[in-house]
Amino acid sequence: MPGQLRVLFAIGSLAGGGAERQTLLYLRHLDRQRFAPQLYLTYRQGELLDQVPSDVSVSAFWDRHRFPRWNVPGRIHRWQARDLARVLAERDIDVLVSVTFLATLVAGSAVPQRPTPWLAVEMADPRRDLANEVKRFRWLKRWHLTRAYRLADRAVAVSEGVREGLMAMYRPPADRLAVLPNFIDVDDVDRRAAEPAPDLDPDRFHLVTVGRLNPQKGHLDLLRAMTQLVHRRRLDRLHLHLLGQGPLEAKLRDFVVRHQLQNHVTFAGYVSNPLPYVKRCQLFCLPSLYEGLPLALLEAMACTVPVLATDCPSGPREVLADGRFGRLVPAADPEALADAIADAIAQPDTVRQIARSARQRVVECYSATAVIGRLEKLLIGCSDLQRRGN
Repeated sequence: MPGQLRVLFAIGSLAGGGAERQTLLYLRHLDRQRFAPQLYLTYRQGELLDQVPSDVSVSAFWDRHRFPRWNVPGRIHRWQARDLARVLAERDIDVLVSVTFLATLVAGSAVPQRPTPWLAVEMADPRRDLANEVKRFRWLKRWHLTRAYRLADRAVAVSEGVREGLMAMYRPPADRLAVLPNFIDVDDVDRRAAEPAPDLDPDRFHLVTVGRLNPQKGHLDLLRAMTQLVHRRRLDRLHLHLLGQGPLEAKLRDFVVRHQLQNHVTFAGYVSNPLPYVKRCQLFCLPSLYEGLPLALLEAMACTVPVLATDCPSGPREVLADGRFGRLVPAADPEALADAIADAIAQPDTVRQIARSARQRVVECYSATAVIGRLEKLLIGCSDLQRRGN
């Protein structure tokens, strides 16, 4: 359509993580009268790939390249930067949006080759994320990221905590740093939550957590809390449902066996639609060590399920308004998790009343209706900055 702003979103893949799901929401909700979104992937793969809107064209780096027989450090990065620059030119892109620091690394080398207005979106607290996700050449990648975030027309954080992390790690110009919270489609959450779900034993108290099984998500702390609750406090009715898969699964399963929790923990694996599961549980728990702004927490609140979250760097405290809309406990503290779960079991009416207020907070502050206009203004403003030569 004439007059549309051509926006290219760049991310590694469409695996089922929070950054990928948020990117999909960007693609779905941009106003097609004003924007023509497109997608650039490193790998054409992921559980969400078949959910990309039909009017969004998809390009992938590894569709056009083969892994080199002899690789040297930096070669693939240079290939990726040249490839992204070529796509920016061939598609005459008006604004680039890199989502996650890995995409921003590539964009930082691509944009100088084909100057393009650029938003660099950081999805997690970089003070923890870089150390956890990057094992080789971390100092060099931090240098490149510092350069990239300072080069971007806008560095965008998904929460105040992530903004603080960006300033501490990379120090982008303050007048180019914006906060744009993650959001959910509340109507879509309601529709998906109403779909059929596995039957859950009505005589048990069901606790659920949703997320990739990796160290960041704090699952071991939650299992340690379960050990206390089941074996020391004799809460035999308690049952935990772990929804997700990942590299920590074998270690978590071994912990369950060694601590005799087999009758109290279910590994549900990857569930394409976890919301019917969440909706039927009595408590949602987010035991993360760090976050950005967790979509799973927003979705549980939209389902009017009572929530419990760790007060980890970035995200939960902002969403829950210092604990007004759900319980906050210290991160990496199984004893505090156990106390909070026991309190939720003992006070069901109180936590359900808080959950009803929590849904209204999501609708007002973290719904697509509340947030998408702010993204659109950032895109238009970024394009205007480039035209003015800023």
